Amino acid sequence: LMTTLQSHFQIGHKWASVHMAADETVSDIYRYLAGVRPYNQSQAMNQRRFMRRLETMVKHLSFAGINEDDLIAVAGSLEDDLFPQDGRALENHVSEYLYGIRKTRLCGWLPDCQCFSSLMSSCRHGHDKYSWSVLLMEDQEPRDIFAPITADIYMEIRVAALRRYYGEWVRRLNSTRAVLHTVLVVSLCIGAGLGASKCSLWIPVALALATFSSSVINWLAPPEMVSAVCSAMTTLNNLDLRWQGSGIRDRSSTRTKEHLICITERLWCAVASTYSGFSMTPEEVDEELFDERMLVKSSRVDTRSSGASRSVSRSASIVVTPYGRSGTTTPYAPA
Repeated sequence: LMTTLQSHFQIGHKWASVHMAADETVSDIYRYLAGVRPYNQSQAMNQRRFMRRLETMVKHLSFAGINEDDLIAVAGSLEDDLFPQDGRALENHVSEYLYGIRKTRLCGWLPDCQCFSSLMSSCRHGHDKYSWSVLLMEDQEPRDIFAPITADIYMEIRVAALRRYYGEWVRRLNSTRAVLHTVLVVSLCIGAGLGASKCSLWIPVALALATFSSSVINWLAPPEMVSAVCSAMTTLNNLDLRWQGSGIRDRSSTRTKEHLICITERLWCAVASTYSGFSMTPEEVDEELFDERMLVKSSRVDTRSSGASRSVSRSASIVVTPYGRSGTTTPYAPA
């Protein structure tokens, strides 16, 4: 029955397509705010390209059976009070739903969860490791998340958050795999013990439990997911080490910024694709920019080819012409 419902409604496929589209939208927002490829042109062209990218994602969602009218209806049914209105609430909303960082108040009078957790950590590990700057977080102005992003800000709000998020994710995956593998081994040992004690009536129960544990392992913590998250975390750690070791000139360069953001966003989309099992949406080529560059390149190539052909034809005519100015090149020169 569950297989029939799944094949008819395609709930898993629709969830994977929506999840992948949401993660790609987040990646494009960071690229747009940072002004890196493909949003490194003028502001008007970047806006047109971003809107075209969103239209492409909506079109691919329609291929998966999710209509745009349904999305508009769901968005219209939500109350306006559910979406954060001020800057700090919006920043907390992004941190919670992207990186699992909760910054809500407790009981209306306790400080922010990040400050409270930092204070509790200082009580456990000593006061030297506690940063007193967290006590001033309540008085700080909320950061404008729609402002242009520099490389320093990107490392702070994106790379550091992803490193923490992927680290906790890997720990959860490893803990889940360890518990389920323990259940699998215990079930197999019980089945072997039942077989040795000639209690064959309960052997199918132990084998069913072992099969169920193996299926849950491949469902909740598949090995390719663990490998993808570990690889992404290792790459982000290497990027952070290179960033810490680079100078001020390298940090402020456009090439370093583009390299850092492109690699991080590719890792984000790759992990999301592995998690959802859905392929990434291909990027469409900007036709206006493509046509302009191709025209410039074709004109340059034509100019170079015409100049080269003229020079080759001139040199060839000098060598091959049987009636040249010099009598040495003439085949019928008088002796």
